[in-house]
Amino acid sequence: MKYNKQIINKCEQLNMGENKMKFKLKQKDDQIGQLRQKNESLELGVRQQIKRSSSLQLELDSISSKISNVEKARDRAIINSKALRTENFTLENKIKKNQEKLELIELEGIKSKYRKKV
Repeated sequence: MKYNKQIINKCEQLNMGENKMKFKLKQKDDQIGQLRQKNESLELGVRQQIKRSSSLQLELDSISSKISNVEKARDRAIINSKALRTENFTLENKIKKNQEKLELIELEGIKSKYRKKV
């Protein structure tokens, strides 16, 4: 009988050890599943951030090109305004000279009328 009890005890110990191993294995599987879910959610977050980053980069590129266009337009406007100022200055000088010539011509006309009368 002793032999049977030893065998039965050993079988029970092995059975309990197997149950413990199964329990530990199930716990490890659960941990792996949780870590997998956590990893997937983190990967999803990373993908979303990468997508957002690329869209922000596109927006930045668009804004940068608009800024460069505006700066070029501003520079052209500055150059045009300088050209217009110089043209305005030269035209004012021409107008003054022509007015002076006109006054001289009118004075000469008036002088010639008085000379003829005298």
